[in-house]
Amino acid sequence: MKSRRILVISLSVIFAAILVFSFFFAFTVKKVNATFSVFDGSDAECEKLKTEFDNFLGRYLLFFDEKEVEKIVADYPLFEVKSVSKNYPDGIFITVAERKEVYLFSSGDKNFVISEDGKAIRNGDKTSDGGLVKLSIVNFGETEVKLGEVISTDYTENLLNAFAIAKSVKLTDKVSEIKIERKLSTKKPEELGVYETVITFSTLTEVNVTVWDADNGGEEKALAVFDKFDSLSDYEKSFYDLEVDFDSEGKIVIVWTKDGTREVI
Repeated sequence: MKSRRILVISLSVIFAAILVFSFFFAFTVKKVNATFSVFDGSDAECEKLKTEFDNFLGRYLLFFDEKEVEKIVADYPLFEVKSVSKNYPDGIFITVAERKEVYLFSSGDKNFVISEDGKAIRNGDKTSDGGLVKLSIVNFGETEVKLGEVISTDYTENLLNAFAIAKSVKLTDKVSEIKIERKLSTKKPEELGVYETVITFSTLTEVNVTVWDADNGGEEKALAVFDKFDSLSDYEKSFYDLEVDFDSEGKIVIVWTKDGTREVI
């Protein structure tokens, strides 16, 4: 009787072990489907990433952490992870996109290519990358640039907001240079030392479009002033500078400026 009980227990343990082994085997990663949305010339980097993603093969899907993909891609500043998903019972789907190169930024004696969201993608060259939008950052304190990271300043949050505003107006087909600057506010002269972010876009038609107090409704202002810019004639686009801000009632005001004259339009 006792031996029978031992036999039953042994068989139960063996059966349970088989079930556990089968369960984990069924949910072992057998395929990694990586999709890349990239421009020409990035094939070699894509192959390197694919090779690294293949290291997920044989892992238990149940315990796979999607953040592991982000850690790998973080070493490739040119790319960003768009999506990661588990495809049960045995697959992982990964979508990676190449960051859009928008700005050329000079820091000391070094040049960097910057993405539209303010991240340093790679080292730049003023000659070969001269077609990118020139970026100037003024009065933001200490500025630090590291590949794979957003530009760091004493006022990084304000700077990233400026990048988001620039992105919203799809500036690359209109603008040759952008200056993001912290200036003393003239709205409240009684409050000394109050600064605001001012974004000046130098257009391809050689006029400036300035968004004042960009931290306060900057995207709304930028969209409004560039809608106005797009509606101008070719002559007006090459002659008048534009400025935009809220008035005292919170309404958007766009002003033409030229040779010291100002006119609300």
